[in-house]
Amino acid sequence: MSSSNVLCTILDCNEVRIGPNVLIGPAIQIYAAAHLLEPEGRIRGLKVDKPIVIEDNVWMGGGAVLLPGVTIGRNAVVGAGAVVPRNVPSNTVVAGNPAKVIRHLEQWPEGSGPGISSAGESSQRSRYPNRAR
Repeated sequence: MSSSNVLCTILDCNEVRIGPNVLIGPAIQIYAAAHLLEPEGRIRGLKVDKPIVIEDNVWMGGGAVLLPGVTIGRNAVVGAGAVVPRNVPSNTVVAGNPAKVIRHLEQWPEGSGPGISSAGESSQRSRYPNRAR
């Protein structure tokens, strides 16, 4: 199940596809629409729109901006405040303006990874032992 936080803006003049298990931080801006760069086109009211695809298991930090036509690859992390003008490869962390790859993530087989038991449940101990999970 994907979830979004407060103040999320999605300009969906074209398809915006969000995969499962996507975490959308606060104040995210997803723009499938933009104005033309040429003044004549803007004066005439012409716009451009391109689809945005956010693949499975993506985490987008607060205040990130996705520009028209980008695809965020599976398992990627978009840092808080990043401006994303081009595609983000799967299993990477991007940050900055413009967003650039700052780290490659390990790839784990489905249902496994650090802190995941063979039954697919978290095996990590809670930092807060008195809290219910």
